[in-house]
Amino acid sequence: MNFGKGRALEMLVGEGRECAEARGEEVVLDLHGAALGALGADALARRHLELGALTVLRLGRNGIDDRSGAALASALARIGAREHGRGGALRALHLEHNQLADRSARALAVLLAVDGSRLEFLDVSARVVERARARALWSHGSHGPAPSS
Repeated sequence: MNFGKGRALEMLVGEGRECAEARGEEVVLDLHGAALGALGADALARRHLELGALTVLRLGRNGIDDRSGAALASALARIGAREHGRGGALRALHLEHNQLADRSARALAVLLAVDGSRLEFLDVSARVVERARARALWSHGSHGPAPSS
């Protein structure tokens, strides 16, 4: 099930989400290029209960700044911790081409370290994540593009 930019969060609550989960389908929120900015990312972080069912979250090219990226990663980590070590449903997180930096990198490292994390793919490419931080993220098991030297 793929939710586009229009009714995205509203469709994640209620019948649409429950049907997708019952069938074991991917639950995708694709907001790539939606120009969310910091305010939109903050709104997503505040709605973290709705994000709990997502298997794929695409937020590339949204102008998400470092503070908002960190808040979003922290909200996703809380989802995983809340689910008693099951790590949440999220398998892929696309944050490429945003304004992420060290604060976001630290929060993403915590997200990757959550017990039982199912996150298999993390893309923070083409961003200002300091190389040492990117390598630290990579060493925690993310499977996005390897940072170049």
